[in-house]
Amino acid sequence: MPDSSSQSTGRSAPGQQFHTPEPTLMDYVRVVSTRRWLVASAFLLVVLVAGLWTFTRQPMYRSTARLEISPGSPKVTPFRPVFEEGSYLSAPRRDFLETQMRLVTAERLLEGTITQFGVHTLPQYEKERNVPRRFKRLFTVEAVRRTSLVDVAFYWPDPKEGAQILDYHMQAYVDDYAARQVDMIKRGIEALMQKRDEIYPKLDKAREDLHAFKQKHNIISFEDTNNTITQALRARSKARSEALQQMSAAQARLQEAESALKRGAAAESLPAVLENQLIRDYRNQKAACEQSLREGLKRFGENHPEIKAYRAKLESVQENIRIEIARIVEGVRAEHRQTQKLLAQRQKELGEQEQRVQELNNLRRKHEILKQAVDVQNVTYDGILKQIEAISIDKSTVSNNAVRVVRRPKEEARPAKPRRFLTLALASIMGLALGVGLAFLLDTLDTTIKSKEHVSHYLGLSLLGYVPGVPELMGNERHHTRFALAVGLHPRSAVAESFRSIRTALSFSAAAHDVKRMMVTSASPSEGKTLVAINVAAAIAQTGKRVLLVDADMRKPAVHKILEADQTPGLTNLLVGEGAETIADVARPTEVPNFFYMPSGPVPPNPAELIGCERMKVLLAQMAEQYDRVIIDTPPVVNVTDAAVLCGEVGGVVFVVRGFRTQREIARRALEILAQSNGRLLGAVLNNVDVPRGAYYYDTYYRYHQYYYYSEDGTKRKRRRKERREKRRPRDGDEHRATA
Repeated sequence: MPDSSSQSTGRSAPGQQFHTPEPTLMDYVRVVSTRRWLVASAFLLVVLVAGLWTFTRQPMYRSTARLEISPGSPKVTPFRPVFEEGSYLSAPRRDFLETQMRLVTAERLLEGTITQFGVHTLPQYEKERNVPRRFKRLFTVEAVRRTSLVDVAFYWPDPKEGAQILDYHMQAYVDDYAARQVDMIKRGIEALMQKRDEIYPKLDKAREDLHAFKQKHNIISFEDTNNTITQALRARSKARSEALQQMSAAQARLQEAESALKRGAAAESLPAVLENQLIRDYRNQKAACEQSLREGLKRFGENHPEIKAYRAKLESVQENIRIEIARIVEGVRAEHRQTQKLLAQRQKELGEQEQRVQELNNLRRKHEILKQAVDVQNVTYDGILKQIEAISIDKSTVSNNAVRVVRRPKEEARPAKPRRFLTLALASIMGLALGVGLAFLLDTLDTTIKSKEHVSHYLGLSLLGYVPGVPELMGNERHHTRFALAVGLHPRSAVAESFRSIRTALSFSAAAHDVKRMMVTSASPSEGKTLVAINVAAAIAQTGKRVLLVDADMRKPAVHKILEADQTPGLTNLLVGEGAETIADVARPTEVPNFFYMPSGPVPPNPAELIGCERMKVLLAQMAEQYDRVIIDTPPVVNVTDAAVLCGEVGGVVFVVRGFRTQREIARRALEILAQSNGRLLGAVLNNVDVPRGAYYYDTYYRYHQYYYYSEDGTKRKRRRKERREKRRPRDGDEHRATA
């Protein structure tokens, strides 16, 4: 049965939060220091290549000349000056300057310079297909900021000849610019004369059209005709307004009379009736008759002849009033009809006058269009004649000073190319940057575990301790007990001290407290788990506890090889019951007191089944009863399932990681397998930490002890490499004797 300590469950790998640590400045320094030979190699390589390139190149001398390129003043058309300086804004001026800068190295000018100095016959140009293109690369043209000055540089192996070539080329450019100006003016005059010949027929036709229009419409002056027609239009408009007012008044009177008659009101109340004098006279007569009638009735009675006469006279007056009122109403109607006719007449006259005004305006617009066409053609024609005359008379308009050489080239005493100091300085910077970049690239691509921080952050385990590398275990001497069992045979060495530190970490670890059975394993082969298991067991045995090391790696057993013993009988014999019956039959002592080991025995065909059988559990329980500590060396976790089967039967697991070799993902996968098998992880041991590239990752103690170890008598001895170096050096006495 498993011991009580194995029942408690420790922190497993899946429970840990794997994350990448935040890099610090010291981490960057460590990366560069770790791969310092790569950085130095890249630096030296780049500097060496740059030095070879610099010192093998042919020296080139730089000749410089300065040009002033400013817009000139020849005017080809009267509308927009081509080179008028005042008309140029910043963008056109810049475009002009850039155009001239490109023309400085035009191929037709370069061909003339090449022919003049026989450049195409030189050895370096004999096989060149396009000599002007290659020759153009020797020129640089740069504008001086905020000026019209341009610096032209030319590189040539011979400083004197280079200055002559550049001087000739600059003069050729100035002459070419002047020739282009003259040619441009000639072509401008020809274009102006051609334009003049095209405009003259148009001008003549416009004049004839204007003259024919005036004759057809008998137009002498539009001003007089316009005044007469305008005055007549005003009079017609005024008459129409007066007629409209009269008609409105008559219509109001008619509407009032008709409205009164329709309502049945007395016609005598109409304003036109009340204002009539005859009606007023009749009304007076009527009043007198009515008065006489009233008095007669009082005096004579109803049937008196005078009464009848009064009545007849009163009726006659009333009839006259009715007749006069009817006549007045009819007069109002007649007046309304008359005003309507008058308004229609005035409206007609006004429309006829407006038509005449419209016709006059149309004629005037046509006249203005024809006259404007004549004026435009006249202005254009006169302008072209004046421009041709001005250019023909004033030959000074061609400015030969628009482009001129301000500073002529001269010989240079020192070569301009190659700039050796600058090149080497830049190469040094680039080489250093390349080396550092490669170092960081390789560090990024390197996914191995290198330090305590990596173990903590990537695996989520606490580090039990470091194990320095043992060079003597490499190569043909790998299995020598003299170096493998460092705790027992070399107790004062750095390796032994590291295993004692691991023993101390296990004794003070809460997870490893009272753990009697522990398993030592790794993620993949060749990570040093067997070496760690042997030396940790020996270190614990030195404290006085009985320790049994069990070689449970039945696939590639190594404990008996390191301890130089027989492989059989061993664990396999106990499990199958052949060749051994008890633990005492296979347990063997070592040179270290209280330290016993059990070899694996013969290699079986089914190691996993043997490890997981009930017999193995019984043996583990018996081992725990007979020994104070039982340490089991198992195969790698990822490759086979033996360790996963056995980890649930032990109290804890020590996980061995080899620095700069164990991959993070493989280690994580191994921890996941152990966690799934209920394995209790006690911590990790970082093995082989003192490889040269990784020495900077570890503590000062281990960096110091990677160069020294202590012999049994306590004297300090250097490693074999240091010893060989010392042997090559002559001693002081020998040097003295040789000198003497």
